[in-house]
Amino acid sequence: MKADLVHDMMHFRSLWNSHGDAHRCSTEFWDRCSKDLLDGQDDDFARPTGRVEKTLGFLRSRGVLSECESIADVGCGPGLFMQEFAKTAERVCGIDCSQRFLDYAKASFESRNISNITCLNRDFKKLDVMESGLASSFDLVFASMAPFISGMGCLEKLMLMSRKWCLCAMVAKKADSLVDKVSRDVFGDERKDPDAGMGFYALFNLLWLEGYSPEVCYIDEDRVEPFSANQETAIKLAFACGRRDSDSAKKIEEYLKDLNSDRSRRIQSRIGLVLWNVRSGAA
Repeated sequence: MKADLVHDMMHFRSLWNSHGDAHRCSTEFWDRCSKDLLDGQDDDFARPTGRVEKTLGFLRSRGVLSECESIADVGCGPGLFMQEFAKTAERVCGIDCSQRFLDYAKASFESRNISNITCLNRDFKKLDVMESGLASSFDLVFASMAPFISGMGCLEKLMLMSRKWCLCAMVAKKADSLVDKVSRDVFGDERKDPDAGMGFYALFNLLWLEGYSPEVCYIDEDRVEPFSANQETAIKLAFACGRRDSDSAKKIEEYLKDLNSDRSRRIQSRIGLVLWNVRSGAA
């Protein structure tokens, strides 16, 4: 039985270490995303979305928010979760590699007279938790849809920062009409995103085997959104089709530019929230 447990642990550690997209972990990528996301946005953008409200509802139902005086949001982006956390926590800290996201967040907080939030411009993968004085500094360490949260080093850092709770939100299942179309028309197959759900699956099982008894909640989303026929879109689609080479991305970009139909895509996602108490694991 012990040998089986060791084998399982090695398997899920391997999955956790290998999931993710290195391209979407760079500061340059998120600076470009922040420009696309924030340009032209009005004040309504800072209002909580359905996913934010459902996530907060899950945390309240577990009594987490009521006992958290300090919260860290890793990969905080423009600060939608932080401004909600600030309503109940005494202290909130946002960490993000994109200074543009943080500048937007700070301006939004100032306009709403929110004064209990601080922002750190850091690359979490390179962050030294001990040297930065962040060890055991927060009652909840939170990371939502943060692709750089992969590998045992990042998981250990999240837990090192926390005194009580950690929550990771990530894709558990995803269907994208554009990925299906590109896979079929450009490459002649029906391949799906090879990484969709892998991180969620690996994380839950790792925590379970370590004795943390993680709790799970699912949030379903269904949206239609436009897409641009550019290199950035092509690179993302290439990865989603299981192809890492530049030639595939170029083929996709050419294909997108030749499309005459409506440039929109339907994305159906199931977001998995994994919550665990860092004090409950096996010693």
